[in-house]
Amino acid sequence: EVEELYSSIRKRFGKLGGGGAGGAIYGEVTLKSFQRIVDFMKQNCELDENSCFIDVGAGLGKPNFHVALDANVKLSVGVELGGERWWQSMILLSEAIGNIKGVAKNVFFAHADVVDMPSFEPFTHIYMFDKGFPPYLLHDLANKFNTSESCNYLMCYKKSKIIMETYSFNVEHIGQLSTSMSGSGEGNTVHLYKKLQNGGKGKATKSQRAVRKKNFGWEVPPAPKDASVAPPVAYASSYGNLGLSMMYNGEEEKYKQWAIEQVGLNRAQRRTRRAR
Repeated sequence: EVEELYSSIRKRFGKLGGGGAGGAIYGEVTLKSFQRIVDFMKQNCELDENSCFIDVGAGLGKPNFHVALDANVKLSVGVELGGERWWQSMILLSEAIGNIKGVAKNVFFAHADVVDMPSFEPFTHIYMFDKGFPPYLLHDLANKFNTSESCNYLMCYKKSKIIMETYSFNVEHIGQLSTSMSGSGEGNTVHLYKKLQNGGKGKATKSQRAVRKKNFGWEVPPAPKDASVAPPVAYASSYGNLGLSMMYNGEEEKYKQWAIEQVGLNRAQRRTRRAR
């Protein structure tokens, strides 16, 4: 299923999708590289069916699909600031629901600035291709990670000295893996970190136990107002928590139709005719 998904993404958007040329810094690791990350997380980072995974700067959403299918995580959310990339991820989601088993029950994509999220609750695993993240954003992410009770693990591309000393993430370094970038073949090293707990090692916190409930308490952040990151098609009136509720409730067909509505090709056609 994972290979089938990656193949469909390549056919739809090429080896490097997501508006990778001419846009903000963008990286997609290969299927084999991310499989090594997933295997490491399952063996060493407690990634399983009780986990909530978030990709900060999700692009097309490959990591979200991957952990949803391979690790069967409870929730897999991608947050993307670039409107075009988010819109492309919605195309992939709308095509995957009903065609690839399991996608409808745990994958959700939000067009949002992660700074507008009040915390990282209820996410247990935070992943980010952070090579181009500005300092203010990394400081904000560190604060969210350190103060969110649910957070246990961080996967990113910055070395431990920068993560721990410059940005004060409360973590210990537990491993690193070499990765290759899709399209360019460029090599990067992903670093994996575990949060330093203040006692009670091995015991689930109240917040972590809440992750196992059906409704995780996460709400879709507000969409960016900056026109420079707007999607190519105007938002559907149903955008936001309505789709998240459909996913929570396992309403696969409704969720698929919601995703198609977010793609909004009918709205794009109407807008084009008016312009002519």
